[in-house]
Amino acid sequence: MLTLADYRAEALATGSAEAGLRAAYAKLRDWNDPALLIALRPEAAAIAAARALAGRTDLPLFGVPFFVKDNIDVAGLRRPPPAPSSPIRLPYRPLPLPGWKRRGRL
Repeated sequence: MLTLADYRAEALATGSAEAGLRAAYAKLRDWNDPALLIALRPEAAAIAAARALAGRTDLPLFGVPFFVKDNIDVAGLRRPPPAPSSPIRLPYRPLPLPGWKRRGRL
């Protein structure tokens, strides 16, 4: 099982996050649970983003795959509707997650 440190070390050693990213997507396919994630960036788009960051090992999140919890709005990703029984109705305001891309977020 790969740890975050393993993903980071692989990316730093090769200057590319692509191998780790492919491994993370393979693990998701092996898990084969459609309820695991609400939204997932298409693998080809994630690989393209990783290639665009090739060599940017100075970025603190370079090569580290991660998920954002479903109660956090992220621009470009869909979110689940509130539970029908919930009295709370908040406006939809996706967070641009400033700086995350600068840090190597794919």
